[in-house]
Amino acid sequence: MTASAWRKRYKKFKTSVPNELRADRDLSLYAFLKKEKKAELQRAFAADEMRHRSNAKRSYYRKRQKILKSTRDPGKKRFNIKDPELLLFKIRDSYLRDSLCPLYKKRWIPIPKRLKGRNRDHIVLKDFSFSRNPHGTLVQIRDLVRISSNCLNVRLDFVDEVCDDVSPYLVLASLMPTLPPVFSGGFISAEVAAVIESVGLHDALRVYRIHKRSRSKYPILPFKMAVRNPPRRFRDKNSQLKPQNKEMVADRFCDALESWLDKYEMELTEGGAQSLINSITEALDNAERHGRPDIENSVGDWSMCGFSRLVDPSDEDQEAPRLECAFAIVNVGATIFESLTTADATIKQFVATYTNRHDDLLSPELAATVVALQDGITRVPAASGAKRGGVGLLELADLVAELGDTDQPELQSRYTILSGSSCLQVTAPYQRGERAPGTQLRELWFNETNSASSVPTESHAFTIPERFAGTVISAWFCIDPEFLRKSMKV
Repeated sequence: MTASAWRKRYKKFKTSVPNELRADRDLSLYAFLKKEKKAELQRAFAADEMRHRSNAKRSYYRKRQKILKSTRDPGKKRFNIKDPELLLFKIRDSYLRDSLCPLYKKRWIPIPKRLKGRNRDHIVLKDFSFSRNPHGTLVQIRDLVRISSNCLNVRLDFVDEVCDDVSPYLVLASLMPTLPPVFSGGFISAEVAAVIESVGLHDALRVYRIHKRSRSKYPILPFKMAVRNPPRRFRDKNSQLKPQNKEMVADRFCDALESWLDKYEMELTEGGAQSLINSITEALDNAERHGRPDIENSVGDWSMCGFSRLVDPSDEDQEAPRLECAFAIVNVGATIFESLTTADATIKQFVATYTNRHDDLLSPELAATVVALQDGITRVPAASGAKRGGVGLLELADLVAELGDTDQPELQSRYTILSGSSCLQVTAPYQRGERAPGTQLRELWFNETNSASSVPTESHAFTIPERFAGTVISAWFCIDPEFLRKSMKV
């Protein structure tokens, strides 16, 4: 290819870059050269290719050195630009990012301007779990988003020794494509790295590279990350007759759980397997229905993954081995409270009655979230009128409690729902719904009498100062085979 042809390609390339980068010839040329990664480009801008090849090459490296020189910190350590991805990054609208940081666009500093400064930062993600630390975890994610708006290099450390909740990492994976690639890998334990890599999140997070396969102390059995189908993926006329992605994901998760139980020669009953598939399908179907509230008829996005860890008793001084399992579903869109505003009149009246009864102690959003957990509460008018639907959340909670049944207090199951600023912790002593006399519908009101007339216990239903634009479902349970076998014998 001739030099004039390369110049035409470079001119076309400049039309696709941000305005602030387009005006700076050195930066745009540098990005173009790094993007193409061909030896011919190093001599393409010389009049005579063969005679001026070395001069063009030196000119290229001088430009590169000039750009890198402006990014040195006081310690004279160079920051390797992740170009052209960083240089060509364009800020776009993001519902999740802008809800976490409403002033993100006002804080935004264009990438070329950041190159002239020395703005670097360091973030430590600690106790990174929505099930154990919902408020603190959301604050750390919010701070990460804020810093990305004006920093050139952000070191990211994951200091937790063990991962027992994958939902925060799913949220990060949803956010990373909307943030500039300014994050560089810091510390991460082998256990956490092994979980992230096994479930397929290491590429989506883009915060570090695993040069050699991370090995966990214990064997990890993953359920690989799944996301909602992109629009128009099925282009044939019979696309609606094919198994939908959420149904295939539910089947795949059931197969994964069966493989986990098979380690102890156990299996789900036929009814249990069907209940699990129905619950996961309903949860993912609700996630798609809960689109952005500011866009009419929008479809919500969801992602899901999970894993199990086989703990060896020889290292833990346990009487028997155990299998620690975790899975999470993240939905970006309308919160539970926002979705119930479009429910049937009967459901809306029931929510209003419960809210007014406890308006001095519960926020309207928290009250609506507690009500939504009960069987029979659904925003779909047809399902509400037929007295069906709205059982997925509590059905899934009961399955988690049953699978994680144990007599060890520290191993009690945890089932967490975070929606908006409301958080529900379905754990001991309020792990399962109870059926009221004369009905098959279960209720769980988080109080000793399990009554809607009483206020839920604050440690199980509470409001956090931050807000998540959507819903997070996180579950952790420990399969204790010895205890389950003893229970079946009784």
